[in-house]
Amino acid sequence: MARRTPQAKKAKSTVGPTTPSSTPPPTLVLVYGLPEKLWMSIIGDYFSTTVLFMFRAISKVFAQWVRARLSDADAQLYFDSNAAITHALNVPAQPKYVHAQGSQVSDAGLVAAINAPSSSGGGGIVHLLVRGCDLVTDETLKALGPKSAALRKLEIDRRPLQALARNAYASSRAAVVVTDEGMRALTTNAKALQELSLNWCHGVTDAAFEDIHARCPDLQLLSLGWIQVSDKACAFVAQLSRLAVLDFRTLHEVTDAGVGAILEKCTQLRRVTLLDVGVLDSSLQRLAASAAAPQLIELHLSDLDSVTDKGLQALAAKVGPSLCKLNLSHLPSVRDQGVSELLSACTGLKALELNWLAHVGDASVNILSSGVFGKLATVVLDGLKHVTGPPLLAVVKTVSTLIRLEVYGSAMGKDAADELRREARPGVAIRTQGW
Repeated sequence: MARRTPQAKKAKSTVGPTTPSSTPPPTLVLVYGLPEKLWMSIIGDYFSTTVLFMFRAISKVFAQWVRARLSDADAQLYFDSNAAITHALNVPAQPKYVHAQGSQVSDAGLVAAINAPSSSGGGGIVHLLVRGCDLVTDETLKALGPKSAALRKLEIDRRPLQALARNAYASSRAAVVVTDEGMRALTTNAKALQELSLNWCHGVTDAAFEDIHARCPDLQLLSLGWIQVSDKACAFVAQLSRLAVLDFRTLHEVTDAGVGAILEKCTQLRRVTLLDVGVLDSSLQRLAASAAAPQLIELHLSDLDSVTDKGLQALAAKVGPSLCKLNLSHLPSVRDQGVSELLSACTGLKALELNWLAHVGDASVNILSSGVFGKLATVVLDGLKHVTGPPLLAVVKTVSTLIRLEVYGSAMGKDAADELRREARPGVAIRTQGW
């Protein structure tokens, strides 16, 4: 099962600033009685900014929380075309948060937003998110560079939206690229940059990360996918002392040595995602030996063919109850022993996904009903063909905090699935394949 990422469910694009109505939307009337803290826990980072503005009507406390994160409504703009940008810039203020999406957005529209006069005479764009805009190139980054002093977050995903749905890159405009030259121009003045995500930016190479390391010392989140970088870039990343979130996906020129250096030296890491990179057990052992291991909050390991029980066992000896989310997927070389040991160490888990682990079965699932998981709310098991009904039933009966259990591709039959539903507490969602 693919993990649903924050902001994956976007509201329809608008052509200007979103202004919350004085009357709450009808869909919110029924939920007024919920405690404010519960609302904040439920919504968190999941909804789009547009939806968050709608929810501001719930309470004064929640309104203050949203304003603290997003600033005022007139500083938040979503664009799906250059025409939308032109229309929105009729307001007398430069947008602080620019989210552009779709193949109709190009450099011309984004440069116009960047160069728009600021009503306050200062500031600048704080967040720039560009998704599915395969016509955006270095020109946008060059225009932003001199005005990037306020920039905190930059995300560029150049894969066309239709290709995002197919999980493939089919653009006929691949020659239109973001390159090291654009990144160099951007980072000249972006000393406050804290979050950087680059996906399908094929012109970005190792050279860009020498500049990022030297000029963006406060970088805390780095997400890279489908770009042409190697261990040389990893050497620069490993020197980012404040790095807390690392997300590497399909970086085929990155090896175990490069990833291991980052995991060992970046001692502030809290969230780690490694998907389809050249990681061996030694990288996980270096992570286990670092000061970051006991403080990890999230760990996602997927499509790592060479990772075995040794790597998981090394982590099991060091990770602590702070680990809240664990996702192990498509790890063909791991067995029940390694998975079981790691699960036993992660007593603070709130969400667990075990997907397509060919040699993992009931022994690992049995750990979940051992009585040590006092926070576990979500369990997703997909493609575990050796898992049967009895261990799952034990989970449903013994994990008092469980609110969702999804099981697909297991050895459980219809009768066992029906029994799960009968035994589940009211409010627990049980989803199984076809039953």
